[in-house]
Amino acid sequence: MSQTEEIKHKGRIVAVDPKRGRVRAIIEGSSDCVSCPAHKLCNHGQKNENIVDVQTSEAFLVGDLVEIVGTEIMHRKAIMLAIVLPCIIMVASMVGIYLLTLNETIAAIAGLILMILFFVALYAMRNKIEKEFVFRINKTNI
Repeated sequence: MSQTEEIKHKGRIVAVDPKRGRVRAIIEGSSDCVSCPAHKLCNHGQKNENIVDVQTSEAFLVGDLVEIVGTEIMHRKAIMLAIVLPCIIMVASMVGIYLLTLNETIAAIAGLILMILFFVALYAMRNKIEKEFVFRINKTNI
């Protein structure tokens, strides 16, 4: 899979905000998710429906059938932020604290606290991160 490959999901418009130039769409789980290497880790593969907000200048109506398009680069970045980095932070901090203190309990608590702090920082930077995840939306007839 090349890094510029597109990931497409079919969906339906459920809300339109013309003032902000945003639409909200429900995308449904697809059989394509089974072939994705991260389908077991991804919430989209487990749920029947996901809601996504997309910035657009096109006019859409509630009920329009659409195709939401993202890139493989966005997919990889999301996996890094949600799964890989927190695991690295937790394991590295637990090993480091254990080697310093030789206390497993303190190491485990420190690992959990640092992972929680990472997710708090991620939440605090959500507006900046949101700008890196830009989806396209196209009308579809099917």
